[in-house]
Parts: sequence; C-alpha cells; structure tokens
Amino acid sequence: MGLVPLGFSIIYWALLKDLPLYAIRQCMPYFGDDQPYHASPLMVIPYYLKQNWLTIVRTSTGIPIAIVLHGCTLLGTYLLINKKIEKEHRQNILLGLATIGIFFVFYFHEFLVSGVWYRSYWSIPFLTLFHFVMIAVAFSFIPKFLRIFIMVFLGGLATLGIVSHIGIIQGQKQPFRYLSMPRGQIYVGNEPQWTDTVNRITEFLNTTLKKDDYFFAMPYDCLYYYLTGKESPTRQLIFFDHIKIPPQQEISVIRELEGKKIGFVLMSNRIISDELGLGVFGRTYCPLLGKYVHDNFVPLIRQGGDWTQPPGWANNHGVIILKRK
Repeated sequence: MGLVPLGFSIIYWALLKDLPLYAIRQCMPYFGDDQPYHASPLMVIPYYLKQNWLTIVRTSTGIPIAIVLHGCTLLGTYLLINKKIEKEHRQNILLGLATIGIFFVFYFHEFLVSGVWYRSYWSIPFLTLFHFVMIAVAFSFIPKFLRIFIMVFLGGLATLGIVSHIGIIQGQKQPFRYLSMPRGQIYVGNEPQWTDTVNRITEFLNTTLKKDDYFFAMPYDCLYYYLTGKESPTRQLIFFDHIKIPPQQEISVIRELEGKKIGFVLMSNRIISDELGLGVFGRTYCPLLGKYVHDNFVPLIRQGGDWTQPPGWANNHGVIILKRK
C-alpha cells in the first residue's frame, strides 16, 4: 500500500522540483492565505445540504429520483450493518465503498474549506458511483418485479429529463448566443453582450495579429488564447491579488513579454474588481507589471463591452486592447 503514495510523491517531486516556492503555492493553494475564500465546515455542510435539497426540488423529476436513490441507500445501509449479505460479498462491497469514500473526501475537501459551490462538482462522480453501489446492494434483497419496476421508472425519468434538457438547449440556440469564430462555433448560455464582445474582440485579434505574433491577456482571460489559436507568452496565466505574485515573478513575466516581442496587451474589466481577492491591477498587485504596461503600451481599443457594471465571470464583460508605443 505504501508504494502508491511513494509513487505519487516521486511524480510530484519530479514535476515541481524546478519551480520556486511561490509558483508551487500558486499551483497548489493548500495554505489558508493562498486563496481568498475561507469557511468553516460547520457553515459549509448545512449550505451543501441546503443546495442539494434545492437541486432536488428544482425539477419535477428530481424528487422521485431522489426518493429512489436515498431509499435504496437506506435499505443498502441496513443490509450491510445487519450483515444480511453473504460475508465475502459484503467485505468486497465495504472495500469498494471505502475506496469511493477516500476519493470523495479528496475531491470534496476544497469545497469544504472554501464554500465555493462549483468546487463541489468535482466530487459528484464519486457520489454518483456510491449511489449505484447502494442500488446494487438494495437490489440483492428486493424482489425481481420491484427491481424491474425501479429500473423502468428511473429509465423513464432519465429519458424525460434528457428530452426536457434538449428542449432547453434548443431554446438557447439563438444567433446572439453563437460564438462565430473558427475555434468557437458553439452556442453559450452567457448574456448576449458577453457573446458580442468576445466575437468582436476575437475577430479583431484574428485579423490584426500575424501568424507568429503573440499577445498578452490578463488578468485571467485565457479564453482569447484558445479562440485565436495563440499560445500564452508567459507561463503565468492568472494575475489577481490573491495569487500573491512577488516582484521577482513580475520581472520574469516582463522578461518573457520582451523576449516574445509582445505588440498587444488585452485586459478585461476584471483588472478593476471589488470581488474578494481580485484587486486592482498595478495598485493592489503587480505594480512593476502595471508600470511596464503603462510605459510601453497605449490604448488601441479603449472600450469594448460593458465597463459600467461590476465585472463577472460570464457577464458584464469589458475589454481594452493596448498597442505597443
């Protein structure tokens, strides 16, 4: 058993040995002050249970599916605790559940200490696997006709949910939600103004930049690297207050930008954000990089998108593009 942790330790050492401590902490923010969100498990667990309950009651199919899943889980738990299953099979099931539990804890812990909801998604596959195992345990006890009924019932509800979701997706397929560039060509659920801004800015970059040209996107706008098919000129992709970029890293980034002869800088309105941990570029974080941009670049596109509302991840998106002097 000790070989697995040892193997992982060797892999991590090989990947991280050449990185400075600040880069390791940025990639693996496990210390309390490495990320802006902190929460007590005593607050997070009730919040998690409440959100799951709201998810269950949000759709007409959620409640009956939840009744079946949790009913089978309760029955399976009873069978395991009271040893109603053959010993060897029971041991295998408990071993499987323990393995699932370990992976669940590993993927759940970041949500547990932060309360950031999307981080709970990483544990969902293991929660789903747990329910399937408990359904299998329950099926070993209940009559065959009831097993068939449950499978048909769940299958019907799943089909109904899929059809309903397809209808919602089809309703989203409106021209103003379409990313029209060659590396896009998908419909998104973001607000129309966000889509329009991304389309226009990407078109400008694609028609302005030459094949071997680079541009620098910040504070965290890697989407434009993908949509234009351009690589980032720096290893560092995210620039926010909570990333705690030290002066030596700023100097390294500037050196990389000069080495790639960056002609354009793209900055979204998240460079000035009141959101916890983001900060103001050049003032609360990266003063050297801020001075470098100010001294060497001038606005080309002064204002694209929405700069009047508080910037968000998927809404109120504004962009400014600067060109080297």
